[in-house]
Amino acid sequence: MKLFIICRQFYDFEKQERIIGGIQTYLRQLVRLAEANGYALTILQCAAAPCEKLLNAAGSLRVVGVPTQNKKFVRALLQKAERLGDPERDLLLFATSTIIEKHGFRKSLAIQHGIYWDIETIHGKHPPFPLDLALRAVQARRIISQHRQVSRMVCVDYNYVNWLRSLTVDRSLAYTVIPNTASLPETVPVRSGPTVRMVFARRFVEIRGVRLLTKVLPQLLRRFPQLSLTLAGSGPLEAELRECFAGFDRVNFCSYDPDESIPFHAQFDIAVVPTVGSEGTSLSLLEAMAAGCAVVCSDVGGMSNLILDRYNGRILPPEPEAFGAALTELIEDETLRRRLAENGRATLKSSFSQAVWEERWRSVLRQFEA
Repeated sequence: MKLFIICRQFYDFEKQERIIGGIQTYLRQLVRLAEANGYALTILQCAAAPCEKLLNAAGSLRVVGVPTQNKKFVRALLQKAERLGDPERDLLLFATSTIIEKHGFRKSLAIQHGIYWDIETIHGKHPPFPLDLALRAVQARRIISQHRQVSRMVCVDYNYVNWLRSLTVDRSLAYTVIPNTASLPETVPVRSGPTVRMVFARRFVEIRGVRLLTKVLPQLLRRFPQLSLTLAGSGPLEAELRECFAGFDRVNFCSYDPDESIPFHAQFDIAVVPTVGSEGTSLSLLEAMAAGCAVVCSDVGGMSNLILDRYNGRILPPEPEAFGAALTELIEDETLRRRLAENGRATLKSSFSQAVWEERWRSVLRQFEA
């Protein structure tokens, strides 16, 4: 069976390398699974000129670049897919629900990577009440209309499902929830000594809680001389972060290969994920749990599907006071850190393992093989 995947970018034809990103990482996992189950895959993406490349020796995975960079790029990719495939028999997959458009395929899927419209602005503005409700309703109409264009939506969390149920009485909109996953190493290093190692490993952007951290962590660093902090990433707020922590010699800035995320996180005792909006079942959170970190996250998006407060982590409102109190407790209480970390790894093993993720996806794909 053939599977056509619509994606804005997956492969860099100019550099002859795969692009690094959250959606691209997800697709690589899914592509490996689909290949192993006998699918012939074609990924259609934007390109400067017509191009094509086989990404495996067997010839069952190819990327086709379609020359389009304008707002109608999805239409161009869909037209190419309809020419290359059989819309009656083949399966179409939108890499993300944000690019769903009307198409001619009888069988289709899309991946809903988490609610992205829970931020405090709408199109960059702060509309007053009740205008904000009307604008949110307009957003909801568009999102639900996109859901209607596919046979089934695969969601990474239950937050989207609950939102959908609260917005429409239509129960015919098919979905399957498959939370994200992270590889679980058999063992993690036993960290000892007086130093408490904390890490924030996200993009340096406001939506990931950077400014929340700047209100909390300088105070903690002054209060606890045994605390070290690593900020791993890059982004437009890097200069602001460097200025905030310029006077602390126990703060380190770095980056790491996404494929090495779990070994990287395994160096630390506490991982902070203070997202203020637009988050699914966070890969950063899952990777920190897999690496044996005690995690502290905000009650945003799909993270509430992963963490039970004080069992396998701390989950809090994205507010400086709440994060300051939770981090203080963890810095002071090594026993609590270890218990949360152990329960986090156990949670991942039982409910969010790679094997569980793969079996759920196989079940979805089997529905379209008849």
